[in-house]
Amino acid sequence: MPARGKVVRQQSSLDEEAAALRAACEARDRATAELRRQQLNVEEAQAEACRLRTELAEAEAAREHQGKAVDAAATEAAAAAATASAAGVATSDSAGRETEREAEAEECRQQGNRAMREDDLHGALELYTKALEVEGAAPEERLKTLGNRAACFLALGEHSSAATDARAALALSHMSAKNHHRLGCALEAQGQTADALNAFYAARCFNADHPEICSAITRLEVLHPRSPAINEDEAPGSDGVATAREDCERFRLRANAAFKAGRLKEARKLYTRALSRAEEACGPSSCAVADAKARLLANRCLVALALDDFTDALRDAQGAVDAAPGWPKAHFRLGTVLLRKKQHVDAYASFKRASHLDPTNAELNAACRRARAVMLGEAEATEGEATNGEATEASPSPPTRSSTPETPVPESSGQGSLVEPKHALEQSDSALKLTIWLPEGAGPSDIDLQLSSSALRLRGVGLTLELLLPRRVRDEAATAAFSKRRGTLTLTMPIEEREGGVLV
Repeated sequence: MPARGKVVRQQSSLDEEAAALRAACEARDRATAELRRQQLNVEEAQAEACRLRTELAEAEAAREHQGKAVDAAATEAAAAAATASAAGVATSDSAGRETEREAEAEECRQQGNRAMREDDLHGALELYTKALEVEGAAPEERLKTLGNRAACFLALGEHSSAATDARAALALSHMSAKNHHRLGCALEAQGQTADALNAFYAARCFNADHPEICSAITRLEVLHPRSPAINEDEAPGSDGVATAREDCERFRLRANAAFKAGRLKEARKLYTRALSRAEEACGPSSCAVADAKARLLANRCLVALALDDFTDALRDAQGAVDAAPGWPKAHFRLGTVLLRKKQHVDAYASFKRASHLDPTNAELNAACRRARAVMLGEAEATEGEATNGEATEASPSPPTRSSTPETPVPESSGQGSLVEPKHALEQSDSALKLTIWLPEGAGPSDIDLQLSSSALRLRGVGLTLELLLPRRVRDEAATAAFSKRRGTLTLTMPIEEREGGVLV
């Protein structure tokens, strides 16, 4: 019995050891499985890292390729910019710098004006001088600043410098009563009374009712007495500049009075006699000669219009423009004549030039709008008639708010449907050039051409052409040339440098 119990205990001990061994084996298997799982995770992570490295390498290669393409494009653009600059094409940077310079000059002038109003004359003088030292400022800005600095020099008693600035301003535009008056004041202060009187006379050409100008003339005519009055039918005097000046002024005033009284032929005769004395009346100053002639021609043009003498009116208006191209009223007068002659495109161009010279003048801007409305209204009426394809009598275009006569619509050609002529449009950096081939024997007088800043319309001799221009153009500066040998009409239309801008 004891031996059997011992065997049982040994058997139990062996069973326990076997169970422990099985548990150890299971734990080892579990550890091995976990190790394999972790190894698989590491392999997957290594594969993912390898894939990411491959993608990164591909991305870097693509970026390097794009960088090279960008560099090549940048090099190309730089070369193109250099070529454009060499060809004289203004870049946006240069335009920006020009705008900054203009703004700087205007700001200095405005500050100088404020200093003048506060009686800080030396501060104003310094600011005006600083504005004039800005390179690339617009001529209009320099004109204003020179005139203001001349007034500042006058207030400081520096009359020689004031005369210098006033002359410089008049060299830019001699159509300013203020600058002629400033010159006269400076010359009078220096004892040059005869020259001062001439300057005051020139100022009166542009502002006849200004009390200071009239007072100065009255004051100086005491020192330089006028010659005795002449009879209405007496020939002009011939005893030098003073008499010629008196004759010119007397004839002008009498002509003005005759015009207001409705004696039109007498007024035209008197303006003609005043013109014959204008050069002597204004002395040696070529600017004053041009001013006086322009004013007298513009007045005589108005008389010719009242007499319905369009030929003489056109000649006088063109003469006024030639004598004083910077005077807005001369272009206004020319536009009025052309509108009465039914030359609507040219009339619109003249009104637009006048508006550019004086952009704040409401009358000029309104005339420009009316001329454009008449021009486009006639083109639309012509287009409607062409659609019918039948010959009809001329009919008036719809009335506008303008006081000008109604505009007749040109008769259709009677050739059935209209055809588009052969044409070619070329574009350069500064202008659009349109060449139109006209039928044999046709010329510019046989067609009706309407041009705006963005479109062109042509009608006549069985032709019709409508174009939307690829760039905005300065229609008032467009020119036309006709080659009879080739039968071509060539239009050159300068491109607008700053769209929507106007002079100031």
